[in-house]
Amino acid sequence: EERQQLSIHKLMAEAKTAKGLYDEGYKHLYAYTQMREEFFTEATLREMSKVKNRYELVSRENEIELLRAEKDLLAKEKKIKGLYWFLLFMMVAGFSGILFLLYSRWKMQSRLLSLLKDRGEKIKAQNAKLAQSNLDLQQFASVASHDLREPLRMINSYTKLLSRRYASSFDASGKEFMHFITDAATRMDRLLVDLLEYSRAEKRNERTQWVSSVDLVDNALANLKLKIHQKGVSVNYEKSHLPKLYVNKSGMVQLFQNLISNAVKFSDTESPEVIIDCAKRGHYYKFSVKDNGIGIEDNQQEKIFDMFTRLHSSQEFEGSGIGLATCKKIVERQGGEIWVESKKGQGSTFYFTIPQDVSAN
Repeated sequence: EERQQLSIHKLMAEAKTAKGLYDEGYKHLYAYTQMREEFFTEATLREMSKVKNRYELVSRENEIELLRAEKDLLAKEKKIKGLYWFLLFMMVAGFSGILFLLYSRWKMQSRLLSLLKDRGEKIKAQNAKLAQSNLDLQQFASVASHDLREPLRMINSYTKLLSRRYASSFDASGKEFMHFITDAATRMDRLLVDLLEYSRAEKRNERTQWVSSVDLVDNALANLKLKIHQKGVSVNYEKSHLPKLYVNKSGMVQLFQNLISNAVKFSDTESPEVIIDCAKRGHYYKFSVKDNGIGIEDNQQEKIFDMFTRLHSSQEFEGSGIGLATCKKIVERQGGEIWVESKKGQGSTFYFTIPQDVSAN
Protein backbone atom coordinates (compact mmCIF):
# COMPACT_ATOMS: atom_id res chain seq x y z
CA GLU A 1 0.00 0.00 0.00
CA GLU A 2 2.81 2.43 0.86
CA ARG A 3 4.53 1.54 -2.38
CA GLN A 4 1.28 2.33 -4.30
CA GLN A 5 0.98 5.73 -2.64
CA LEU A 6 4.62 6.44 -3.48
CA SER A 7 3.93 5.52 -7.11
CA ILE A 8 0.78 7.72 -7.17
CA HIS A 9 2.61 10.79 -5.76
CA LYS A 10 5.41 10.27 -8.26
CA LEU A 11 3.05 9.95 -11.21
CA MET A 12 0.98 12.99 -10.09
CA ALA A 13 4.14 15.08 -9.67
CA GLU A 14 5.29 14.18 -13.16
CA ALA A 15 1.80 14.80 -14.63
CA LYS A 16 1.32 18.19 -12.92
CA THR A 17 4.74 19.33 -13.88
CA ALA A 18 4.12 18.31 -17.51
CA LYS A 19 0.93 20.48 -17.51
CA GLY A 20 2.84 23.42 -16.06
CA LEU A 21 1.19 23.11 -12.67
CA TYR A 22 4.46 23.40 -10.84
CA ASP A 23 3.05 24.15 -7.37
CA GLU A 24 0.85 21.11 -7.35
CA GLY A 25 3.64 19.04 -8.92
CA TYR A 26 5.98 20.22 -6.18
CA LYS A 27 3.49 19.26 -3.48
CA HIS A 28 3.16 15.76 -4.92
CA LEU A 29 6.94 15.52 -5.25
CA TYR A 30 7.44 16.71 -1.66
CA ALA A 31 4.87 14.22 -0.40
CA TYR A 32 6.59 11.53 -2.49
CA THR A 33 9.98 12.46 -1.00
CA GLN A 34 8.72 12.53 2.61
CA MET A 35 6.89 9.30 2.23
CA ARG A 36 9.87 7.68 0.50
CA GLU A 37 12.24 8.73 3.27
CA GLU A 38 9.88 7.42 5.92
CA PHE A 39 9.35 4.22 3.97
CA PHE A 40 13.03 3.55 3.39
CA THR A 41 13.94 4.51 6.96
CA GLU A 42 11.40 2.06 8.33
CA ALA A 43 12.49 -0.61 5.82
CA THR A 44 16.09 -0.01 6.71
CA LEU A 45 15.27 -0.35 10.38
CA ARG A 46 13.39 -3.53 9.66
CA GLU A 47 16.30 -4.90 7.61
CA MET A 48 18.74 -3.78 10.27
CA SER A 49 16.56 -5.49 12.87
CA LYS A 50 16.51 -8.61 10.75
CA VAL A 51 20.28 -8.38 10.28
CA LYS A 52 20.72 -7.77 13.99
CA ASN A 53 18.47 -10.66 14.85
CA ARG A 54 20.29 -12.83 12.34
CA TYR A 55 23.61 -11.65 13.77
CA GLU A 56 22.50 -12.34 17.32
CA LEU A 57 21.23 -15.77 16.23
CA VAL A 58 24.49 -16.55 14.46
CA SER A 59 26.43 -15.17 17.43
CA ARG A 60 24.38 -17.31 19.80
CA GLU A 61 24.91 -20.33 17.58
CA ASN A 62 28.62 -19.55 17.35
CA GLU A 63 28.70 -19.12 21.12
CA ILE A 64 26.93 -22.43 21.58
CA GLU A 65 29.31 -24.01 19.10
CA LEU A 66 32.22 -22.41 20.92
CA LEU A 67 30.91 -23.68 24.23
CA ARG A 68 30.55 -27.15 22.74
CA ALA A 69 34.08 -26.96 21.35
CA GLU A 70 35.32 -25.72 24.69
CA LYS A 71 33.47 -28.55 26.41
CA ASP A 72 34.97 -31.08 23.99
CA LEU A 73 38.37 -29.50 24.49
CA LEU A 74 37.97 -29.71 28.25
CA ALA A 75 36.89 -33.34 27.93
CA LYS A 76 39.85 -34.10 25.70
CA GLU A 77 42.14 -32.22 28.05
CA LYS A 78 40.70 -34.22 30.92
CA LYS A 79 41.32 -37.41 28.99
CA ILE A 80 44.84 -36.30 28.13
CA LYS A 81 45.48 -35.45 31.75
CA GLY A 82 44.05 -38.80 32.81
CA LEU A 83 46.21 -40.55 30.22
CA TYR A 84 49.19 -38.49 31.32
CA TRP A 85 48.67 -39.45 34.95
CA PHE A 86 48.04 -43.05 33.96
CA LEU A 87 51.24 -43.11 31.91
CA LEU A 88 53.08 -41.38 34.73
CA PHE A 89 51.71 -43.92 37.17
CA MET A 90 52.66 -46.77 34.86
CA MET A 91 56.14 -45.33 34.39
CA VAL A 92 56.57 -44.91 38.14
CA ALA A 93 55.15 -48.39 38.73
CA GLY A 94 57.36 -49.85 35.98
CA PHE A 95 60.40 -48.06 37.25
CA SER A 96 59.57 -49.16 40.78
CA GLY A 97 59.07 -52.72 39.48
CA ILE A 98 62.42 -52.61 37.70
CA LEU A 99 64.08 -51.27 40.83
CA PHE A 100 62.38 -54.00 42.86
CA LEU A 101 63.47 -56.67 40.39
CA LEU A 102 67.02 -55.33 40.35
CA TYR A 103 67.03 -55.19 44.12
CA SER A 104 65.58 -58.69 44.36
CA ARG A 105 68.13 -59.96 41.87
CA TRP A 106 70.91 -58.26 43.75
CA LYS A 107 69.66 -59.77 47.01
CA MET A 108 69.40 -63.18 45.38
CA GLN A 109 72.86 -62.89 43.87
CA SER A 110 74.24 -61.75 47.20
CA ARG A 111 72.56 -64.69 48.88
CA LEU A 112 73.79 -67.09 46.21
CA LEU A 113 77.29 -65.68 46.48
CA SER A 114 77.10 -66.12 50.23
CA LEU A 115 75.83 -69.67 49.83
CA LEU A 116 78.49 -70.40 47.20
CA LYS A 117 81.13 -68.97 49.48
CA ASP A 118 79.90 -71.11 52.36
CA ARG A 119 79.65 -74.13 50.09
CA GLY A 120 83.13 -73.38 48.72
CA GLU A 121 84.49 -73.25 52.25
CA LYS A 122 82.79 -76.54 53.08
CA ILE A 123 84.04 -78.14 49.86
CA LYS A 124 87.52 -76.82 50.58
CA ALA A 125 87.34 -78.30 54.08
CA GLN A 126 86.00 -81.58 52.69
CA ASN A 127 88.72 -81.64 50.04
CA ALA A 128 91.31 -81.08 52.74
CA LYS A 129 89.82 -83.95 54.75
CA LEU A 130 89.67 -86.10 51.61
CA ALA A 131 93.26 -85.27 50.73
CA GLN A 132 94.27 -86.19 54.28
CA SER A 133 92.24 -89.41 54.04
CA ASN A 134 93.92 -90.26 50.73
CA LEU A 135 97.29 -89.55 52.28
CA ASP A 136 96.41 -91.75 55.25
CA LEU A 137 95.24 -94.48 52.87
CA GLN A 138 98.47 -94.28 50.89
CA GLN A 139 100.51 -94.38 54.08
CA PHE A 140 98.45 -97.31 55.32
CA ALA A 141 98.89 -99.09 52.00
CA SER A 142 102.63 -98.51 52.19
CA VAL A 143 102.72 -99.88 55.73
CA ALA A 144 100.51 -102.80 54.70
CA SER A 145 102.77 -103.52 51.75
CA HIS A 146 105.87 -103.80 53.91
CA ASP A 147 105.12 -104.18 57.62
CA LEU A 148 101.89 -106.23 57.51
CA ARG A 149 102.90 -108.52 54.67
CA GLU A 150 106.09 -109.52 56.44
CA PRO A 151 104.30 -111.29 59.35
CA LEU A 152 102.01 -112.98 56.85
CA ARG A 153 104.99 -114.27 54.90
CA MET A 154 106.43 -115.57 58.19
CA ILE A 155 103.16 -117.31 59.06
CA ASN A 156 102.93 -118.80 55.59
CA SER A 157 106.56 -119.94 55.54
CA TYR A 158 106.52 -121.54 59.00
CA THR A 159 103.17 -123.18 58.34
CA LYS A 160 104.57 -124.79 55.21
CA LEU A 161 107.72 -125.78 57.13
CA LEU A 162 105.60 -127.42 59.86
CA SER A 163 103.60 -129.19 57.18
CA ARG A 164 106.72 -130.59 55.52
CA ARG A 165 108.52 -131.66 58.72
CA TYR A 166 105.67 -132.87 60.87
CA ALA A 167 103.02 -133.87 58.32
CA SER A 168 103.26 -137.48 59.46
CA SER A 169 102.42 -136.42 63.03
CA PHE A 170 99.17 -134.67 62.03
CA ASP A 171 95.89 -136.38 61.57
CA ALA A 172 93.42 -135.35 58.89
CA SER A 173 92.01 -132.52 61.02
CA GLY A 174 95.49 -131.17 61.77
CA LYS A 175 96.41 -131.15 58.08
CA GLU A 176 93.14 -129.38 57.27
CA PHE A 177 93.86 -126.75 59.92
CA MET A 178 97.33 -126.17 58.46
CA HIS A 179 95.73 -125.73 55.03
CA PHE A 180 93.27 -123.18 56.46
CA ILE A 181 96.11 -121.19 57.99
CA THR A 182 98.13 -121.18 54.76
CA ASP A 183 95.11 -120.27 52.64
CA ALA A 184 94.07 -117.45 54.98
CA ALA A 185 97.59 -115.99 55.02
CA THR A 186 97.76 -116.16 51.22
CA ARG A 187 94.37 -114.43 50.82
CA MET A 188 95.32 -111.74 53.32
CA ASP A 189 98.56 -111.12 51.42
CA ARG A 190 96.58 -110.85 48.16
CA LEU A 191 94.18 -108.39 49.78
CA LEU A 192 97.05 -106.18 50.94
CA VAL A 193 98.62 -106.24 47.48
CA ASP A 194 95.28 -105.25 45.87
CA LEU A 195 94.76 -102.51 48.44
CA LEU A 196 98.22 -101.15 47.64
CA GLU A 197 97.38 -101.17 43.91
CA TYR A 198 94.13 -99.29 44.59
CA SER A 199 95.92 -96.57 46.56
CA ARG A 200 98.54 -96.23 43.84
CA ALA A 201 95.78 -95.63 41.29
CA GLU A 202 95.32 -92.18 42.92
CA LYS A 203 98.75 -91.07 41.71
CA ARG A 204 99.04 -92.75 38.32
CA ASN A 205 98.07 -89.70 36.32
CA GLU A 206 101.10 -87.75 37.47
CA ARG A 207 103.11 -88.85 34.42
CA THR A 208 101.35 -89.23 31.08
CA GLN A 209 102.83 -90.11 27.71
CA TRP A 210 101.89 -91.26 24.25
CA VAL A 211 101.78 -95.04 24.21
CA SER A 212 100.33 -97.68 21.91
CA SER A 213 97.44 -99.58 23.44
CA VAL A 214 98.89 -102.66 21.72
CA ASP A 215 101.89 -102.34 24.04
CA LEU A 216 99.56 -101.92 27.02
CA VAL A 217 97.71 -105.13 26.18
CA ASP A 218 100.95 -107.01 25.46
CA ASN A 219 102.42 -105.98 28.83
CA ALA A 220 99.24 -107.06 30.63
CA LEU A 221 99.26 -110.43 28.82
CA ALA A 222 102.94 -110.96 29.68
CA ASN A 223 102.11 -110.43 33.37
CA LEU A 224 99.26 -112.96 33.11
CA LYS A 225 101.04 -115.46 30.89
CA LEU A 226 101.12 -118.30 33.44
CA LYS A 227 97.47 -117.89 34.49
CA ILE A 228 96.32 -117.72 30.86
CA HIS A 229 98.31 -120.85 30.01
CA GLN A 230 97.00 -122.81 33.01
CA LYS A 231 93.35 -122.04 32.11
CA GLY A 232 93.90 -122.55 28.37
CA VAL A 233 92.35 -119.19 27.50
CA SER A 234 92.60 -117.78 24.00
CA VAL A 235 93.12 -113.98 23.97
CA ASN A 236 92.45 -112.30 20.63
CA TYR A 237 92.64 -108.70 19.44
CA GLU A 238 93.16 -106.84 16.19
CA LYS A 239 96.26 -104.65 16.52
CA SER A 240 95.04 -102.22 13.86
CA HIS A 241 91.98 -101.45 16.02
CA LEU A 242 94.01 -100.42 19.06
CA PRO A 243 95.00 -96.70 18.92
CA LYS A 244 97.72 -94.65 20.55
CA LEU A 245 96.72 -92.97 23.79
CA TYR A 246 98.07 -90.11 25.87
CA VAL A 247 97.77 -91.82 29.25
CA ASN A 248 99.60 -93.05 32.32
CA LYS A 249 101.19 -96.26 31.10
CA SER A 250 101.44 -98.23 34.37
CA GLY A 251 97.82 -97.43 35.28
CA MET A 252 96.51 -98.54 31.88
CA VAL A 253 98.56 -101.76 32.02
CA GLN A 254 96.99 -102.45 35.42
CA LEU A 255 93.53 -101.72 33.94
CA PHE A 256 93.92 -104.23 31.08
CA GLN A 257 95.56 -106.72 33.41
CA ASN A 258 92.67 -106.61 35.90
CA LEU A 259 89.99 -106.93 33.21
CA ILE A 260 91.76 -109.78 31.38
CA SER A 261 92.49 -111.51 34.71
CA ASN A 262 88.80 -111.35 35.62
CA ALA A 263 87.84 -112.77 32.22
CA VAL A 264 90.32 -115.63 32.69
CA LYS A 265 89.25 -116.27 36.30
CA PHE A 266 85.54 -116.57 35.52
CA SER A 267 85.86 -118.72 32.39
CA ASP A 268 84.27 -122.16 32.78
CA THR A 269 83.85 -123.33 29.20
CA GLU A 270 85.90 -125.92 27.31
CA SER A 271 87.21 -123.23 24.97
CA PRO A 272 87.53 -120.02 27.05
CA GLU A 273 88.13 -116.93 24.96
CA VAL A 274 88.80 -113.25 25.58
CA ILE A 275 88.32 -110.69 22.78
CA ILE A 276 89.75 -107.17 23.09
CA ASP A 277 88.58 -104.47 20.70
CA CYS A 278 88.31 -100.68 20.33
CA ALA A 279 86.17 -98.28 18.27
CA LYS A 280 86.13 -94.52 17.94
CA ARG A 281 83.02 -92.83 19.40
CA GLY A 282 83.04 -89.03 18.96
CA HIS A 283 85.93 -87.64 21.00
CA TYR A 284 86.43 -90.93 22.85
CA TYR A 285 87.90 -94.36 22.24
CA LYS A 286 85.57 -97.11 23.42
CA PHE A 287 87.42 -100.27 24.49
CA SER A 288 85.79 -103.63 25.14
CA VAL A 289 87.04 -106.78 26.90
CA LYS A 290 84.65 -109.63 26.13
CA ASP A 291 84.64 -113.16 27.55
CA ASN A 292 82.45 -116.24 27.27
CA GLY A 293 82.49 -117.01 30.98
CA ILE A 294 79.84 -117.40 33.67
CA GLY A 295 78.33 -113.92 33.26
CA ILE A 296 76.84 -111.56 35.88
CA GLU A 297 73.30 -111.15 37.19
CA ASP A 298 71.55 -107.93 36.07
CA ASN A 299 71.08 -106.64 39.62
CA GLN A 300 74.77 -107.11 40.40
CA GLN A 301 76.29 -105.27 37.44
CA GLU A 302 76.53 -101.87 39.12
CA LYS A 303 77.76 -103.20 42.47
CA ILE A 304 80.82 -104.98 41.15
CA PHE A 305 82.77 -101.71 40.85
CA ASP A 306 82.42 -100.98 44.58
CA MET A 307 85.24 -101.67 47.01
CA PHE A 308 85.35 -105.17 48.57
CA THR A 309 82.37 -106.37 46.53
CA ARG A 310 82.50 -110.10 45.89
CA LEU A 311 79.79 -112.09 44.09
CA HIS A 312 81.30 -115.46 44.94
CA SER A 313 82.94 -117.03 47.96
CA SER A 314 86.71 -117.43 48.23
CA GLN A 315 86.26 -121.21 47.86
CA GLU A 316 84.67 -120.70 44.44
CA PHE A 317 86.92 -117.93 43.09
CA GLU A 318 89.90 -116.18 44.60
CA GLY A 319 89.99 -112.40 44.89
CA SER A 320 89.67 -109.46 47.26
CA GLY A 321 86.86 -107.47 45.61
CA ILE A 322 89.19 -104.54 44.90
CA GLY A 323 90.28 -105.20 41.31
CA LEU A 324 87.27 -103.67 39.52
CA ALA A 325 87.18 -100.73 41.95
CA THR A 326 90.79 -100.08 40.95
CA CYS A 327 89.77 -100.27 37.26
CA LYS A 328 87.04 -97.70 37.84
CA LYS A 329 89.42 -95.33 39.61
CA ILE A 330 92.02 -95.61 36.82
CA VAL A 331 89.46 -94.97 34.05
CA GLU A 332 87.87 -92.01 35.87
CA ARG A 333 91.30 -90.49 36.51
CA GLN A 334 91.86 -90.65 32.74
CA GLY A 335 88.57 -88.78 32.13
CA GLY A 336 86.48 -91.77 30.98
CA GLU A 337 83.88 -94.15 32.36
CA ILE A 338 83.53 -97.92 32.73
CA TRP A 339 80.55 -100.29 32.73
CA VAL A 340 79.63 -103.91 32.02
CA GLU A 341 77.02 -105.66 29.88
CA SER A 342 76.36 -109.28 30.72
CA LYS A 343 73.89 -112.15 30.76
CA LYS A 344 74.04 -114.92 33.33
CA GLY A 345 75.75 -117.93 31.73
CA GLN A 346 76.49 -116.05 28.49
CA GLY A 347 79.69 -114.19 29.33
CA SER A 348 80.43 -110.52 30.04
CA THR A 349 81.72 -107.53 28.12
CA PHE A 350 83.46 -104.76 30.04
CA TYR A 351 83.50 -101.38 28.29
CA PHE A 352 85.53 -98.30 29.14
CA THR A 353 86.16 -95.00 27.37
CA ILE A 354 89.33 -92.92 27.11
CA PRO A 355 89.36 -89.38 25.64
CA GLN A 356 91.38 -89.04 22.46
CA ASP A 357 93.57 -86.43 24.18
CA VAL A 358 93.58 -87.03 27.92
CA SER A 359 96.14 -84.24 28.36
CA ALA A 360 93.23 -81.77 27.98
CA ASN A 361 91.81 -83.15 31.23
